[in-house]
Amino acid sequence: MKFSVCAIGFVFCFMLFSQSREKEADAFYREYMKQLKTIQCSQNTVPPEWDSAGQKIASAAVLVPQNMVYRHDAMFHRVCGIYKENNTWQDRFSLYEQFFRDVAVFKKDFPKIENPRFRSVFYNPDIPVMPFEPFSLIQKDATSAERRQLAGIFSRFRAVMAEEIREKYKDIDFRKTLEKQFDLVRLASWCTENLRGVTDNLTMVRESYNLELEFMRCFQAALRRNPGLKEQYVYQPRYRFPGLVSDYDLFLAAETLEEIAKICSSLKEYEDLANRIGRPFFKLRAAELHAIGQFLNSKNRTGQEYQDALEKLFRQVESLTGRPVTSGNYYEYAARMEAVVRLHAARSGISIDGDTVQRAVLSYRGKKTETPLMPEQFLVPIHLESARDGSAVFRKMDEIAKNAKIIRQWKSHDLLTGNPVDLAYGMVADALYNMHNPKAFDTVRTLFPDFEIREIHFPDDGYRPDNLYGGVHVCVLDKNFYFLLGNSSPRLTVFSAKTGTFSELPPLKADLTRPKFFASAGYLIVASGGDVHLFDLADKTWTTIRDLSDVEATGCLISGNRLYRLAGHLVPVSLVSCDLKGGKRNVHFASSRSQELPELAGVRTAQTSQLVEAQPGKLLFTMDVPVQMNRGGLFLFDTDTGKLSRVSSMRTSMPFLWKNPDGRIFGNYDYIRIFVIDRNSFRPNPFLSFVTHSGMSGLSGSYRLNLRPVPLFPALVTKDDTLIAPATRLYVNLKAPASTLPLWLPYGSAVMELDDRSFAISNHCGIILFNRKK
Repeated sequence: MKFSVCAIGFVFCFMLFSQSREKEADAFYREYMKQLKTIQCSQNTVPPEWDSAGQKIASAAVLVPQNMVYRHDAMFHRVCGIYKENNTWQDRFSLYEQFFRDVAVFKKDFPKIENPRFRSVFYNPDIPVMPFEPFSLIQKDATSAERRQLAGIFSRFRAVMAEEIREKYKDIDFRKTLEKQFDLVRLASWCTENLRGVTDNLTMVRESYNLELEFMRCFQAALRRNPGLKEQYVYQPRYRFPGLVSDYDLFLAAETLEEIAKICSSLKEYEDLANRIGRPFFKLRAAELHAIGQFLNSKNRTGQEYQDALEKLFRQVESLTGRPVTSGNYYEYAARMEAVVRLHAARSGISIDGDTVQRAVLSYRGKKTETPLMPEQFLVPIHLESARDGSAVFRKMDEIAKNAKIIRQWKSHDLLTGNPVDLAYGMVADALYNMHNPKAFDTVRTLFPDFEIREIHFPDDGYRPDNLYGGVHVCVLDKNFYFLLGNSSPRLTVFSAKTGTFSELPPLKADLTRPKFFASAGYLIVASGGDVHLFDLADKTWTTIRDLSDVEATGCLISGNRLYRLAGHLVPVSLVSCDLKGGKRNVHFASSRSQELPELAGVRTAQTSQLVEAQPGKLLFTMDVPVQMNRGGLFLFDTDTGKLSRVSSMRTSMPFLWKNPDGRIFGNYDYIRIFVIDRNSFRPNPFLSFVTHSGMSGLSGSYRLNLRPVPLFPALVTKDDTLIAPATRLYVNLKAPASTLPLWLPYGSAVMELDDRSFAISNHCGIILFNRKK
């Protein structure tokens, strides 16, 4: 009996001791997270106070070693110390070696990372630093011997990362269907992209070539079963051979260039596959690789030899496509070649830049054009000069105004073609709308007389993203722009289009973590971590709802006096709701328990779009499931019945949805195909396709633009189907692109329709109002 009493007392004391340790650890963790939000750091720097913050999270991990989050934060924070000022490379190597030891112990204690926010030992959602991409440090002071030692460490990183990926998808049999063969290649592409930070150019070149051959084999096998297969599977540009981590990294540059030359001199298997497939895309790729080989195997690799190789490539392109090569489309056929030449130029010290490319295009085209001044002859030189001197464009305002008549012929959709003209257009357009230069705005009005254009400055510098930790978040509701300024106790302000003035609203007294900002049904919604903050626009008060979820939100809205929160940022998908005070909570679905829901069967993690209310109580979102592409699509949730249904099994990548002021709902299949949702059936119908050199559009009944793939959100489609997309600086009449009124746009974070003739754009300087005169 005495022994039992002692034992009970011991257990009780141990429980009190454990609770005390957990409480102390939680306090350290909260202090750490609070300090982390105030530390000014970036991808490649950490400030002096980094170590003091690290001591807090390290203490929490020691006190409660069974807490996965504490342990992950502690080891990740420590390895970020590679960016500390005055560290030597031996110091950095020691930190990397310590990270390997930490990972080994971590994986032993946590064989599977259950928390979906922490997807890998190489990724931490709490810490805004990436310690596995030290390119700035490499370029700054690494010797060749140190680079080789670093390459060995990176090789070990790659093995750990590849094992994580294999473990994550070990239950998926990729050999069952041809479709899954494509998924396997896409998975390989995704792996390659994730490994870019821990590899070198030579390894990347070899892997990208093997990956492209594997993709072509899969495509050929699929064609045997389905000869009419659409080309939505065309290989993504950033994974194409020759893949490079950096165009300017001189480590193993000679070996990398020789490897590319060797491969491009022996393309028999590649060409055989391209001929058997028979699609123009792969023949164009083979032509580009031959051009790369011609240049790298030329006598001196000079600018003239580069120009000769390009002109030969252009002749082959015109023969295969029947389309002329211009400054508006050449980049589609020579993007990888240009990257290789940049690497060669960096290594050799010779000058082969955008001027060389433009000379090749102009030389090839000769005097075919009747237009006396073309974009490549005017905009590109301004861009190149401004790259050396940021004020150069402002000195060109008189020249720009003088050529106004010609410039008006260059519509934005003709300039957004993915080449130096595209880059030059963006730079010049942004400069024209610089509110701090009155002459620039005078030039804008001269160039585009069909519009009355007016600028309204922000009231103070607090609106500038570079002056705020966490930046500026913008949303639109009822012809008002709402601004959430910063992440630490952020200000809230509103711009009223009706009065043309800014007003302060009560600030949000909270520290935010990667907030998402929405507007719905008379409320502003700020989703931060697992919390949601609601601002009632009627009574100007904030309500905070704690711990609604443990994963990041992708969409929030209010329907039927309930808040709905969708999560799916490469984590398990879930939809939860509650009343507007945080009570009566309900988890409507979660892929982590998908055995209860056939629509999500087999889905582990996914990327979802925003949440949109199509009709009262009818909520829509799109979903992309990495690897398991056939599990995604367009989904409808009925708030009355609680039923989730898949409306369409279409594939979508980088999903987004937006609701237009006229009630139409738009979304994307991918970056080249946009759909509009039928108001009755909720099914997607083709709306807009971007036609590329390979003919990739294939959507009957839709508008088409000869345009590079561009992200459109945020965007506005007017009643006459004029598309206004400030994120891309695109303004085009979709019904008649050639008849589009001349107007260039600045980059903007939000666009708002004012009436049938007017709209407003918010950019980093203020609000710009556009009113069509006729």
